[in-house]
Amino acid sequence: MLVDINLLPKRDSKHSSSLLLAAFISIVFLSVAGVLYWQGSLYERQLADADKQIEAAQKILAAEQERFSAFETSHSAVELEEAVEWASSYPIPTVPLLRHLTSLLPDRGFIEHFQYTAGGTVRLRVQFDASREGAFYLSTLLDSAMVDDAKLLFLKTQDFNDGTDQSNEGKKEMKNANFIPRYIAEYELLINQAAIVQKNAEDDALTQGSDAS
Repeated sequence: MLVDINLLPKRDSKHSSSLLLAAFISIVFLSVAGVLYWQGSLYERQLADADKQIEAAQKILAAEQERFSAFETSHSAVELEEAVEWASSYPIPTVPLLRHLTSLLPDRGFIEHFQYTAGGTVRLRVQFDASREGAFYLSTLLDSAMVDDAKLLFLKTQDFNDGTDQSNEGKKEMKNANFIPRYIAEYELLINQAAIVQKNAEDDALTQGSDAS
């Protein structure tokens, strides 16, 4: 009769099960770690792409703002130029100008004719007692803050014609009667419109202040 004797130690089934469980956990852990790493890398690439897009957008925005600023500046310059042209062609208040020109006249001088053009030029015809008063008035006009330039166009003796005897005898009688001729001077003035407008505003402010008081 044969007896089968097994001398090898029996394997521990519990130990094998632990090894399998540890291997499975390791595989799961590595898989999860790999997925997390892949997602992290993907997220970093997305962040990098987003940063690039933001940087590009900021550059585009800066360029647009610079272009808009340049356009706004040029547009403002055009508006300013148009405003200057409008102000240059806008009729100036003639009352303060006439008052000023009259205040510069000598005692017996007076304005016979006044003509203003939109370009800031004034034609002025004045009557004087003496010819030197016409030259003195020109010098006074050139010193005025309301006048940029002035020139004397002509200075002549006024024709005497009042309906009396104009014969040679009549003229001799008038000459013998110590008749003093009058002188007519005509000027062309280039007006300082800004100074006149400022003067008019100051006069209005004084008037309003006196009315309020």
